[in-house]
Amino acid sequence: MKFFMFSAVIATALFTAPSLAAYQENGVEATTKPVLTINNMCVKPDKAKLEALTVNELAALRILPEPRKLPNIEFLKDEKPTSLQDFRGKSLLLNVWATWCGPCRAEMPALSKLQASLPQNTSTVLAISVDFGEASKPKAFLEATKTQNLGLYTEPHGKFMREMKSLGRGPGIPTTLLIDSMGCEHGFLLGMTDWDSDRIREILKMLSSK
Repeated sequence: MKFFMFSAVIATALFTAPSLAAYQENGVEATTKPVLTINNMCVKPDKAKLEALTVNELAALRILPEPRKLPNIEFLKDEKPTSLQDFRGKSLLLNVWATWCGPCRAEMPALSKLQASLPQNTSTVLAISVDFGEASKPKAFLEATKTQNLGLYTEPHGKFMREMKSLGRGPGIPTTLLIDSMGCEHGFLLGMTDWDSDRIREILKMLSSK
């Protein structure tokens, strides 16, 4: 049996993040207007339930009108090549940070607590450092703050940030994407927040196909 898929060009949608003093581009406050496209090969959670969870610490979280498929973005895990494809099957909280970013540093303990509380077979936190050069700086920071359970994920050459910018996410940090277990983005948050949250745990559960 043959199956045929017809694709259509989808009108893009623009979102403007609220003013966030904790959102930085090389240490300077920044905002962006992400351009969104749609892909149907994604987990389909109840959007109303997702929207209902965007309160209090998640008030700045923007849920997309429709999920969109992300490219297979490459980065390093323990200084060895990996990519989003290697995490397929898990819902992801992808956080972009750097050691020079004060708001990024401030939210790492909460991200660490979130990671420790997630079911390992269904969800994970990808906190990816975009510090240039060797991984020694982010590694030392994770060790000093006892947040090593986040894992050492890095992209030291600027390619990751260019990818994020092309997706309409960045160039400021911290930036966080919520990705389902099929590799589709469902929401984003520009700036820092308290990620040690039952609401974000529920969202990640909803974005998992398991």
